[in-house]
Amino acid sequence: TGSLTVTGSIEGVLGGINIGTEPNQTSLLTNGNIVMGGNGLGNPNNAPKITAGNDNIVFGGYSTTISSTGQWNHILGGSGNQITAGSTNTVAGGYYNTISNGEWRSIFGAKNSSISGTGAKPEVIVGGDGNSITNGQDNVIIGGDSNTLTHDRSVIIGGQSLSSTKADEVVVP
Repeated sequence: TGSLTVTGSIEGVLGGINIGTEPNQTSLLTNGNIVMGGNGLGNPNNAPKITAGNDNIVFGGYSTTISSTGQWNHILGGSGNQITAGSTNTVAGGYYNTISNGEWRSIFGAKNSSISGTGAKPEVIVGGDGNSITNGQDNVIIGGDSNTLTHDRSVIIGGQSLSSTKADEVVVP
């Protein structure tokens, strides 16, 4: 408890940093992990946390967790967002989104959406509700509801309950 004022710089910090989150939360503050801000609404189990991996960042949010043993993952706010596997993944804002495998996956401002499957190619979901990318590589879903991509290099724009049927496809309602 209390405060710390630093004028100048801090260099050579080994381990991790926890700034402004609830006390007794369960973050693994080693290996360059950083947890800043956020709220568990009085319950430390719901405070933002990192439970595995290296060089990961959680910045704010409620009940957000990085449990991946990978590195360079980021959660920036939102509620209930998770990164459970992989490296170099980002969830920014939104509500109960999950990245559960792979590298270079991103979910921005979506709700109840997920990216799974293996691979080291970018996959992105922007907005929408209940969208998922479950296989393939180099895919994008923009908005919509309950859309699913399962093929390589495909895009879904808006709509409801749409899915890819082949690689290199653009699906619109």
